[in-house]
Amino acid sequence: MKRKCQIAGLMIMTALVSGGCATTFNDVSKNLKPNNSPASIMAISDPHYYSPTLTDYGAKFTEIINNSDGKDVKNSPQIIAAFVKEVEIKQPDAVVISGDLTLNGEQASHVEMAEYLKQIEAAGIPVLVIPGNHDINSTQAYAISDTEIKKTASISPQSFAQIYGSFGYDKAISRDGSSLSYLAALTNDIWLP
Repeated sequence: MKRKCQIAGLMIMTALVSGGCATTFNDVSKNLKPNNSPASIMAISDPHYYSPTLTDYGAKFTEIINNSDGKDVKNSPQIIAAFVKEVEIKQPDAVVISGDLTLNGEQASHVEMAEYLKQIEAAGIPVLVIPGNHDINSTQAYAISDTEIKKTASISPQSFAQIYGSFGYDKAISRDGSSLSYLAALTNDIWLP
């Protein structure tokens, strides 16, 4: 019995080493400072940013938004701009945004959101993002005006990782090959999933 358990364990280890594990680790010690004090992290979720280029904010837009689930889509550009200023004032060690960065995965919304996040990184504050269920492969990405409601470009998982590359993906210690999950190091001893 003991011999069978040893063989089973060896087979599992061999499978993991030979490629059964989709995750690979990079050297985490490079370019990281040691953690000499507690880290401060600002986190937000579900900003649901919607690009002003996709709407005229007319009656049709107002009707749709007022009959939805209470997201403040109309003011999302002002809310994100205020958040960026708050981050610049507070100077946390990192900012984490966990999903639903955009209303419904509109490509224009993602590109603009990334521009806001570049302002935070320009202030020397790392930003880490992961997508939510509204961010990729959306069938609900629309441009809304009083004259028409039309589909607009959404993005793929690959496009998400490209648009937000500098916000976690390019610096990941480890990244799952089948999803947009990754592991990032804030310091040598603080890792964020």
